[in-house]
Amino acid sequence: MCPPFPQLVAKLKAAAANPVNPSFNHYMFETIAALVKNVCSVHSDALPAFDSTLCPLVREILDQDVVEFGPYGFQLLAQLLDLHRVTGAPIPPDYLAILPPLLMPVFWERPGYVPALTPLIVGYMYTAAADIVSKAQVRDIVALCFVLTLHVHFDLSALQ
Repeated sequence: MCPPFPQLVAKLKAAAANPVNPSFNHYMFETIAALVKNVCSVHSDALPAFDSTLCPLVREILDQDVVEFGPYGFQLLAQLLDLHRVTGAPIPPDYLAILPPLLMPVFWERPGYVPALTPLIVGYMYTAAADIVSKAQVRDIVALCFVLTLHVHFDLSALQ
């Protein structure tokens, strides 16, 4: 991993406790996403280190219901899942533990979450298809797609 990453994670945790500066929060997540992309493009062996730090952090943000950070967390997880798909690295169990709550309607009822959740669910379908089928989660995903098609603003998300 790289030296500034632990400081960014500490700042992210502090900001999650009191998310008062939207611009700072946005650029902090953008910095983390750029760091993950650039480091993993050169050192694919760094992916597990990012997984072990960011996946529990996003789970903590979701558990604390920090609504401002939800979409950013979903985007980070989607980026990490895409890196798993590209590198062929196995998906850690933490990712599979996050999926069932993401299929619950409460997340999809928040309009700001839908554009970020859609690529994440697509990422799960690419990288964890066997787990989705074995746990009978296909029905839940199809049901979400159906509900999204009923909303004019989200029908394109359902088709993705």
